[in-house]
Amino acid sequence: MSDDEIRLVKSPALTPEDLVAIMGAPVFDPPSLDVAITGIALNDDGDAVVVYSFDKLVECYANDYEGESDDPWQDATDWVEYNTLGSLQMMGPRAPRVE
Repeated sequence: MSDDEIRLVKSPALTPEDLVAIMGAPVFDPPSLDVAITGIALNDDGDAVVVYSFDKLVECYANDYEGESDDPWQDATDWVEYNTLGSLQMMGPRAPRVE
């Protein structure tokens, strides 16, 4: 997928109106993380951004670490704290929120 392509977000937490509101806003990859979306919020500029659950992101990654790690939950927490939260500042003004 190129940078100018938009991935369709598939999350039961978002209505069709929400999807229109977040059009063009960055989202996390892979698409399997869409299950961690809890809704939308407005940033400081009044633009809609995607909101993710920290706990659900950890759960998604812990499932990936299952069988590959002695402590998949801790490894997943470390991944989300360092890589996911660390990437937010590089995603621009419409970066997702993690709560």
